[in-house]
Amino acid sequence: MKTSARFLIVFFLLVSFVAYSNHFLAVRREAIPCIDIPDDLQGLKIVHLSDLHGFTASWYLNSVLRTVRQENPDLIVFSGDLVDSGTPDISRAAAFMGVLKDEAPVFFVPGNHDYGSGQSTALFNTLEDEGIVVLRDEIHPLDLKNHTLYIAGLDDPLGMDWNKDRTDILNRLNSQNFHPLLMVVHRPELFSYYTEANPVLIAAGHAHGGQLRLPGIGPLFAPDQGFLPEYTQGPYTANESTMIVSRGLANSIFPVRFNNRPEIVVITLVKSVDS
Repeated sequence: MKTSARFLIVFFLLVSFVAYSNHFLAVRREAIPCIDIPDDLQGLKIVHLSDLHGFTASWYLNSVLRTVRQENPDLIVFSGDLVDSGTPDISRAAAFMGVLKDEAPVFFVPGNHDYGSGQSTALFNTLEDEGIVVLRDEIHPLDLKNHTLYIAGLDDPLGMDWNKDRTDILNRLNSQNFHPLLMVVHRPELFSYYTEANPVLIAAGHAHGGQLRLPGIGPLFAPDQGFLPEYTQGPYTANESTMIVSRGLANSIFPVRFNNRPEIVVITLVKSVDS
């Protein structure tokens, strides 16, 4: 075989693999053991989405929706960057979230791009008009299966006075017994801060799976973590808390993934063997 033919074959395979890494959804399943979870909440299924970045091609959104429907979740959480700061399309992104709400209650926390779009207020209002619960340093009680699950949504540092507001939300979480507590956040690098409230589960995004994942090396780069980032997909555990980081649904400033498919994370709460 000629060298040119070999080159074309290798080039075709590489392009195909990059296309596969960027546009073919993966479903990742995580079973999270929880101490003292009520029996009725054991098996609770949570679909975790993140980082759509305004990629609203109909074929792709339909693929996401179809996959979510097949999972039949009890609730859906979206951990930020629904729109992209460069090309925000609020109406289409919010309409997509509204269709998701037909499958299960949907909870949304903002990401840095949602604020960077310059249209965050309009985005949050439009989402609420669609029936989405927008959580910005808020705690929402959700009644499910004869019990109350508390969902805390922590605002992104771009949307808050970080030094003041992070103390306020922690004080509120620690002043009462919110259990079981699910925390939805955008930035995973603040893991040690989130665990101060002892949530059973933390759902985060932002890292895009490290963007490029190389065999033997792992993830190469993530926003606010730099090269060889620590938190890119999880699970990560500390004390009684587990953090799951979504690799996200799309890309942003850096437009290419490698060996790092976009994903939908399906999380199931199970009783800990130590409980």
